[in-house]
This record gives sequence, structure tokens and C-alpha cells, in this order.
Amino acid sequence: MAKRSANTQHQTSMSNSTPHPIWASTLTSFMAASKEGFILFDKKLNLISSNHIGRELLGLPEETGEVGEGKCLIDIIPGIHKAGTYSNYANVIKTGETFVDKNIIRHTETEEIHLSIEAFKLGSGLGIIVNEIPKHKEMEEKLRKSEAEYAVLIE
Repeated sequence: MAKRSANTQHQTSMSNSTPHPIWASTLTSFMAASKEGFILFDKKLNLISSNHIGRELLGLPEETGEVGEGKCLIDIIPGIHKAGTYSNYANVIKTGETFVDKNIIRHTETEEIHLSIEAFKLGSGLGIIVNEIPKHKEMEEKLRKSEAEYAVLIE
């Protein structure tokens, strides 16, 4: 886990400007088309918005979309408090220091998903960008192929 200083100029410009009317629809389209996950929280870590990739990569229920807006992160992902991640996010809001973790492993019923997460202060709240780390996926595929070839040799 790594920390770095937040871009205070970006924060100031975000909080003091009035968005152009076309900005909201453009941002929504951008988030929907992106292959990165975007998740936005208010200062109390209540969900403001997210794109479908962000929900998928973090394992948020699909209904977390519009229905989940306003719910607290702890209610959306039970157990996040125990992992210490919740306090890291709260610290970003408090200090303005960006939190980066490039080694998060999320377990599903069928696989392990390796993620890179960057959390940063956005206005008075929190922005999170999440990416799947493809090298782990590629290595897992090679391992599966190797295991299958080995199984054929044994038979």
C-alpha cells in the first residue's frame, strides 16, 4: 500500500467551479465507456455514483447502481471495516493524501481477481479508480493450460 500527496489544485478547481451543462452527460458517457472502474462517495462514505465496471470489479451487487446510491460503504461491502480498507478511505478524506493499493485480491466463487485501487479526495468526498491487473489473469490462464496438459500426460 502506498500513499502520495493529493493534487490540491485539482481539488480546488473541482470545488469552486460550476460545471458546464454538457459536462454531466459527457462524464456519464465517459464513465460508462471506460474499462476502468469509477466509484464516487460523499464525505461520510455514502455512495454517490459508480459505473458498472467499478461495481463489477469490487463485487458490488448489480442493484447497487441507482438503488444503492446513498448507502454507506460498510453496508454495501460488509467486512470492509475488518480489512482496514475503510479506515484508509476515511483517512484520504481527512488528510487529502491519495491511497494506492496495487495488490488487492477479491475472491469470487470461481476465481481470484487481482485489483489495483487508487482512492483520492474529490471535493469533500472520495473518488476511487479500480483496475483489474491483467498479468495475474494471464498467469492464471497459463497455469490452467499447464495443469490441463499435465493431467493429459498423467492419464
